[in-house]
Amino acid sequence: MHGPLPWPALPWPPVLGDGEVHVVRFDLAREDHRPAERQITLTTRRGGRAVGLLQWLRLELDDEIRFENGPSETVAPSAWRQVLYPFPAPIDLAAGEQLTVRAMHDLANLAFWPER
Repeated sequence: MHGPLPWPALPWPPVLGDGEVHVVRFDLAREDHRPAERQITLTTRRGGRAVGLLQWLRLELDDEIRFENGPSETVAPSAWRQVLYPFPAPIDLAAGEQLTVRAMHDLANLAFWPER
C-alpha cells in the first residue's frame, strides 16, 4: 500500500499514538512461544475519531535484511496488506487524551479491544 490508507472513512494521519507500537514479537529461531495478553496505553497526537487499530508486519531476517508493510509514502506497495481491527464503535478523543487497549494473541490470531 502506498500513501494514506485506501479506506476513506479512516483519519489520516492517525489519531492515536506515534503510528507504531510493538504489540507482539516472535523470534522464529526459538520454539518457546506462548499465547499472551497485554494492555497498551496510546496517547492521541491530535483530537479526532478513532475507529480501530491498524496492524502491519515487520520481518527482520538478519541484521541487514528487513521487510515491512506499514503505511509509507516512500516504500513500494506490497501484496501483504495491513489489517484493520475496528472498535465496536468509533471513539472521539481530545488531543493528548489516552486510550487503553487490551491486546491478545493465541499464536494464530490477534485481537484488540478498547477498555472504555
